[in-house]
Amino acid sequence: MEPKQPTSYPPICIPNGLGATAVLIAPMQEALVNHGFRVLSFDRLGVGLSDQNKEKKFPSAMDVVNEMDFVMEQVLPGEKWLLLGPSMGSIVAQCYVAQHSEKVLGLLNMDGLPYPFLKMRSSFVWAAFIYRVYASIIWTGALRPFIGAALKSSAAMFASQSFPISVAIAQMNQANFFGNVALEMLTMMDCCEMADAAWGSLSVLRLPADHLDRLVRAPPNVSIDFVPASAATSESKGKAEVRQLTTERSPSERGSDWASPREVEQTVSFLRSQLSTSAVAPSHVDLKVAEGSRLGDAESAPLREPLLTDDTHGSSTVHKSVLGDVWSRLVVRVMSGRNHDFGNALANSFYSQEMRDLAGAEHAQHVLLAANGYRTAYPRITHSVMFSKTDDIVRNMHEIAELVTPTSKSS
Repeated sequence: MEPKQPTSYPPICIPNGLGATAVLIAPMQEALVNHGFRVLSFDRLGVGLSDQNKEKKFPSAMDVVNEMDFVMEQVLPGEKWLLLGPSMGSIVAQCYVAQHSEKVLGLLNMDGLPYPFLKMRSSFVWAAFIYRVYASIIWTGALRPFIGAALKSSAAMFASQSFPISVAIAQMNQANFFGNVALEMLTMMDCCEMADAAWGSLSVLRLPADHLDRLVRAPPNVSIDFVPASAATSESKGKAEVRQLTTERSPSERGSDWASPREVEQTVSFLRSQLSTSAVAPSHVDLKVAEGSRLGDAESAPLREPLLTDDTHGSSTVHKSVLGDVWSRLVVRVMSGRNHDFGNALANSFYSQEMRDLAGAEHAQHVLLAANGYRTAYPRITHSVMFSKTDDIVRNMHEIAELVTPTSKSS
């Protein structure tokens, strides 16, 4: 989508989240375009308006990365990009950066799901089965009232100039929608495997316990809340809510206090000491491909092979951090929610306290390792509502764009 008044900013690519079609994220794309950005969003194979996945085989992480790169090159060949990764899209974005770091200048992790979800593969396989059951009964119309009511209640969140809410309702009342959510759950597991391998010794699943704890408790740069607007203030006139700073912490945060600046500094020093070096992997690291994963496919070998090499002394396994080295050159912003509520019990069941902690640690690490990083926490905002905060999304992408194109001026 091209803006009417373009800027000289790099283009943005949005790898969609799990079950999020181009129709559902249209408000986000339109907000960015209205601020002068060139924005590419697309539905992956089998999703939304794209061709159906007739083989019914879940795409591998490399399939997703290759598809993303193909679309980007077809639209704007030779460009360097900014990535906006919402939810599962943040994991896809990390996989893309691992493979095509030369094409990426900056990234917004928009409440990204944690790649440590790979520890819950069996749960996602079970959830995929449930979604296949939904796909098999959707023709009866039994789910239609619930889907319609859920989307209509969130109409303001998904309202866009490009698509009426009826299009989203129609998409979600198709067997293809539920069948492909099932396949994308398995694709996400594969992407989690790739991201974990690419982070290598700096994966939050491999960090020493003390440094992991500090990342979990690392304070954000700022915390934001949204309160109902008051007609008595000029600031809130015509607005449904007002954005304001808060010191509130989410109930899911570990402990009662943030990590101290000294603790964070110690962990940052440790993380940076691992960059551009061959770090010896802890003895508990198991890099065998999980059962059912497609990361072992031959096409994925170029990423995995450099991660496991013999030590010069022949006594240890060397585990490099491909993404760690790349990340230290990126401009990164993170919109971090901890009040995870996906709107249904099945989805919520995946976000155990352990996964919330690992997500928080991953978000903190993303900004602490970046060449320029900044994390905004939203202690009361649910995961799904985060998609509607288009003003904050635009604000973050604008900051990234300004930093990677310092001489650019809006037209």
